[in-house]
Order: sequence, then structure tokens, then C-alpha cells
Amino acid sequence: MPQNDLMKYFREDLYRRLLSSDFKKQIDGIEMLHKALPSIEKEIVKILDILLRWFVLRFCESNTTCLLKVLEFLPELFDTLRSKGYIMTKSEAVIFLPSAKTFPYVLEGLRSRNNRTRIECVDLVGFLIDNHGAEIVGQLKSLQLVASLTAEGDGEILKAALNTLATGDDIWRYVGKLTEAQRSMLDDRFKWKKVHLAIRERKRAEDPINWNDFKSMNFTHSVIFETSRLATIVNGVLRKTTQDMELNGFVIPKGWRIYVYTRENNDPSLYPDPLAFNPWRWMDKSSESQNYFFMFGGGTRQCSGKELGIAEISTFLHYFVTRYK
Repeated sequence: MPQNDLMKYFREDLYRRLLSSDFKKQIDGIEMLHKALPSIEKEIVKILDILLRWFVLRFCESNTTCLLKVLEFLPELFDTLRSKGYIMTKSEAVIFLPSAKTFPYVLEGLRSRNNRTRIECVDLVGFLIDNHGAEIVGQLKSLQLVASLTAEGDGEILKAALNTLATGDDIWRYVGKLTEAQRSMLDDRFKWKKVHLAIRERKRAEDPINWNDFKSMNFTHSVIFETSRLATIVNGVLRKTTQDMELNGFVIPKGWRIYVYTRENNDPSLYPDPLAFNPWRWMDKSSESQNYFFMFGGGTRQCSGKELGIAEISTFLHYFVTRYK
């Protein structure tokens, strides 16, 4: 890397850190660059190719901490360039945009034994697909590595892999062979996102969703039920007996106050694999009518705000899925 170019445009304490062999000093240099970015945009443009080469070199090294700092800084750098209307030259783009030179290092991270490294690399692949989909999807023939992570027991890795793969039908031809369970999870994730995107495509940006849109969000409602099952807000209710009553051989006298425990949501006889987040269990609508379904109360004492609450959360999830970047 031409040291003279860095020395010409950056002050000494910054370029010495960037050129240091000590990764801690490199991290300090990235943080300094991050903070100074708004005030050195012109200097960045003049040596963008050199900076990009320096960043690519960090992918070649094994230090995860420094790599994470690079991954944190790059979106800010590209957003700054985009906001200024700057378009990278072909020679600059070849240095960094996903290519045969860059992706082997990302894919190596997907094979790491470190869960955090794998999650960061999966998220990076998802970011690149979202922002450069048509340009790079054909180069990601090793996406089967991401797909293989859907069989992981770690919930965070599974979530990251599903989110990355749920970008469009074109992904299917690159993910390789999947088990029936993996394909089912991906298929449902596609359907869920497609429902929300289809609703948005029928409307102008400012149009709200309506009742028909809400009723079409079947999987969204299942997500809400499963979340409520795992994180029930109310453990039980207080009641007063109006007459003597017998329960399992015990007599509860009239006038006693009893606490009815309603959190039976982790009972494996009622919900198989109860600690797993599995929205698909609610796709069978009869599950809502079971006498052990207490998420919104029971019997004639159902929560009067049940439908309103579901509608509000569904609306939030709709805009979150379709607009969040």
C-alpha cells in the first residue's frame, strides 16, 4: 500500500495507526476514520481505491475484532458516498464489490467455529444481496453454506441464515440440497415476506392497510400467538369461590380467594417441543379454540382487546418487514 498517499491526505496519528501491524492500533485508526468521516469526504474520495484495498486486506486476516470494525464502518462509508452522489469507478468497484477475491474470506467466516463470526458473515451476505442482488447473486454459488446453517441448533444463527436466504425465489438454485424441514422453513419465510410485499405493491406508499389486508396475514398472526405463548404477560388470575367446590379430592370452601395459574404454555403434552419458537404450530386454526389456550384469557372472560391488540401488532410487523433496512 502506498504509504505516501496516506501520509499526504491523513494526519500522522491516523495513518500510523492504519499502517500498524498491531490490530488494536488498526481498530483505533478505523474508529478515528469513522468519527472524522463527515469532515474528510473529499480526502476519502481521492484515495478511495487505497482505502478499499486496505479494507480488503483485513478480510484476509484472522482477527475477528478488527474485521467487525471494518464491517461496521463500510456501510457508513458507502452511505456517505451515495449521499454525495459519488459513483465508484470500475477500478474501485472491482477492488471491493463481491468478487472471487473477496467472497472466499466471507465464506471462510461462515465455516468458523465462532458463532458471532458466522452470524456477522451471514448478515454481511444478506446486506450485499439486498443492496447488489442482481449484480452478485450469480456469484454466490456457495450460498449452500448459509443454507446449511438453517440446521444449526443456535437460534441466532438460524434466524440470521433464514433472513439472509429469504430475499427472493432466485436464491433457491444456489442453496444446494436441503432437508425437508429446512426447505419448509425457508418456504414459509418466503411466503410470509411475500404476503406483506404483495400488500404494499397494491398500494401507494402513503396508503394504510385495510381489513382484507389484515385477514390475509395468517402467518403473521401465528408469529404473534407463538410469541405470546413463550412470553405470556399474565401468569394467572384471582377469583373468589361462590360456593363450596371440590377439585382433585380437595374441598375449596365458599368465599375463598384462589389464584388460577394460567401459564401452561410450556407443557410438552400440549405444545410439543415447548421451548422452541415454532409459529407453524398455529397454522392449524383449531389450536386457538382449545380449552388450554389462555393467551387472551379463557372461557367467557376473553380479553376484550384481543382483536385490537393483534391488529396493532400485525400493522407494526407489516411496516417493519416492508420498510426496515
